[in-house]
Amino acid sequence: MSGPKGYDAVLQARLRRERELAARRRTWLEVARQCEGLTRRAGRAGVRFDVTAELARAGYPASRLANPTDGDLDQVAQLASARRDVAARLDRVMDEVNASLAEAAIAKVQDTLGAAGDFVVTALSRTVTASTDAEGTSNCASERQLTLISAALGRCGPDREMLCAEFTDLLQRQPDQQTCLRFAAKVASAVRTEHERAARARLRDEFVSMIARIDGPEADTIAARIDAAPSVSALEALRPMVTARIEEVERIDECRFILGQAAEVWRSLGYDIGPEFEEIALDGDTTIVPHRTWVGHALQVRFDPDTGSLATNVVATKDSTPVRDREIENEHCSHADAFTTELAARGISMHLVRQTPAGELPMQHVDVGTITRRHRRTVHRSLPQ
Repeated sequence: MSGPKGYDAVLQARLRRERELAARRRTWLEVARQCEGLTRRAGRAGVRFDVTAELARAGYPASRLANPTDGDLDQVAQLASARRDVAARLDRVMDEVNASLAEAAIAKVQDTLGAAGDFVVTALSRTVTASTDAEGTSNCASERQLTLISAALGRCGPDREMLCAEFTDLLQRQPDQQTCLRFAAKVASAVRTEHERAARARLRDEFVSMIARIDGPEADTIAARIDAAPSVSALEALRPMVTARIEEVERIDECRFILGQAAEVWRSLGYDIGPEFEEIALDGDTTIVPHRTWVGHALQVRFDPDTGSLATNVVATKDSTPVRDREIENEHCSHADAFTTELAARGISMHLVRQTPAGELPMQHVDVGTITRRHRRTVHRSLPQ
């Protein structure tokens, strides 16, 4: 049985496990890097919040983050969840600190709040609500106003200082109700903007940790799409695309790995694999592989990237005879066992699913100068948009 052959290429469980662990390790290290980012964020904000201690209490000391076991990698989603929880606690601490700073900034005008304070508090009631404890600290109306307004200003992000100064100046001019309402609307807008920014940053971190499974130009392309999303809703709408592209890149990378290993084994058996072999095969096109001892014959290879099937058959590149054709087919058949055995040792099972006896089909004749490009598509296989 030495004519055309068809193989199904499958990664063995051991190799598939190794590759999956490698992908999860990249995700783990990205989440760990994001944890380091929380520490830097707390430092820049000047808040007393020990991210390392918080993570350790959640079961992720620094030593575990730096050197995860295979069991840890299987639970990388739990690490990501713990990081989100710590990040949420840091957000609350920063809100409290910023509210205190805002309160200190406007405390000097506390006695002049009066009706203006009532207008602002009423307008901001849907934006921020002080805690029950804060409201219960005093029966003084001005103090309750100060607490509520400071809580809102503390959530304005980078606009906090500017808005605090504007509020202080506003009260010194005895503003009317419309002026107060316009200021309250400006505060509410800043709070919404900061909330959107924070929510977008959280979602981006999640997507970046997903993308960490892959690398190369496609990872950069996905990241660029994420960064270009103008809003949280637009970013969330990209989730199906991100998931599909990651899966497709991993599938193609697996195919590329199989083809690379097959090429190495064929080279060891005397076949001359060209530098474009993998890319041509990944496009689903036909390529011709000469053998160093064959004159007038070569191996024709076709790979189906959708199914992982590999088809081979000997072809004539010059005039030949049926006897010589059969001799070359039989010689190629003698390589087949070594081919599949070596690939199995490398973690790839090549199941022979189709073969034809030598001489049963007419020998195909090809022009070796055109075959590698004849069927090559002008547009490469594209990933889902």
